[in-house]
Amino acid sequence: MEKVNALVVDDAKLFAESFAHLLTGSMYISKAWEAISADQGISIIRKHRIQVAFIDARMPVIDGIQLILRLRKDYPKLFLIGMTGYNEASTLADLNHAGVHGILLKHHTGIQEINQCLQTVLKGKYYSNSTVSLSRTDIRSTLNLTPRDFDILRLLCEGLATKEIAASLGLQQSSIEDHRKRLLHKTGTKNSTELIAYVLRNGLL
Repeated sequence: MEKVNALVVDDAKLFAESFAHLLTGSMYISKAWEAISADQGISIIRKHRIQVAFIDARMPVIDGIQLILRLRKDYPKLFLIGMTGYNEASTLADLNHAGVHGILLKHHTGIQEINQCLQTVLKGKYYSNSTVSLSRTDIRSTLNLTPRDFDILRLLCEGLATKEIAASLGLQQSSIEDHRKRLLHKTGTKNSTELIAYVLRNGLL
């Protein structure tokens, strides 16, 4: 199967960058771009030969559902994968009604899931996300992650900055930064982008 160009549209900049980075590890992806708004996503599609787009269902201004409807009309050959952070019936229904070719749950998606999704969708079939990662428990045990580690990882994956995470958890920014450094060490990653890609790849959340 010929490799394709992909686009990730998500208003959480760090997540969009990390997911695009993760996509480049797929056997089906030639190159991946990221956008943090519907308008930016449309601009990239106009400039580049994008064949598959991964779009967050809920975004400000023009949300993912509206964007999917517009892209279906303007680019009927574009494969559209809806993404959501929560397994909510209403959001899943909205994505399906908008006409997506598949759905992924954002924080339960690793490279194996992405490959399965692409293999299915590029053959013209519908794909829905599996929320179970067989290796997740073993990896969690090996890394010895604490409940606080998971709190911080979850907020990082949602695109929050250190200051915002500290405010959300009622901690000092220095404490969050210390946790982040320990997480980088535990996972063998170099920065937050690689850390989030690691979390996604291994389905840790």
